[in-house]
Amino acid sequence: MTAEPGGLRRVAQEGLRTTRRAYGVDAQLWTRRRILEATRAAGRDHAVHVRTDPLVSILVPTYNGERFLRAALRSALGQSYRNIEVLVGDDGSTDRTPEILAAVAAEDPRVRVLRFDPNIGALENPRRLLAEARGEYVKYLMHDDVLGTECVRELVRGMEQHPEATMAFSHRVLIDEQGKAVPNHNFVKVDSRPGLIDGRTLGNHVLVNCSNVIGEPTTVLFRRDDVSPTTSGPSTAAPST
Repeated sequence: MTAEPGGLRRVAQEGLRTTRRAYGVDAQLWTRRRILEATRAAGRDHAVHVRTDPLVSILVPTYNGERFLRAALRSALGQSYRNIEVLVGDDGSTDRTPEILAAVAAEDPRVRVLRFDPNIGALENPRRLLAEARGEYVKYLMHDDVLGTECVRELVRGMEQHPEATMAFSHRVLIDEQGKAVPNHNFVKVDSRPGLIDGRTLGNHVLVNCSNVIGEPTTVLFRRDDVSPTTSGPSTAAPST
């Protein structure tokens, strides 16, 4: 069967041409009815099994991030994977960070801003953001980092293809203050090709070589339900306006 426009008509007509010669008018009408019923049933079954793109929460903890924040948010909102929310935790910034966030949030409804006042610190800010995340998947983005356009799409694809995996991570490139790759610098890679890596093997590799092949929080994507956002106290966040 086909889901193209006019597909039902073509399938039914082909059935009619076939049955008209063999069975006559009564069989023709009966076959047409059966074909249409089967096509509708197949469409219902297909609708049940189709999985929409899961929501991904990109969490951006920041404090006085005006210098690099715009580029970070631009890279998040410019992802080819569109079903995202960008949740920013402004930890009591005293520079132009609040104004930047207000402008970006006004332009894109996928952006939510929480302002913590008084300041709650670099550890508590990411925890509070995780507690507020609505996505099935979570990806942190530090305010002085940027994401490649296909980053979220590729990481989600890996997790969806391998439900047994608990996290996905990407390769990294060191950039300068202008966002350009630093020449002659390469991070150590655990593998040059995408695929599954046994957790124990990965842990042993990190410990034996004293090398962080996974990367900073920005490189990792994980399932929201796999992590408990334990916090040290009641939330003091207020939605930014």
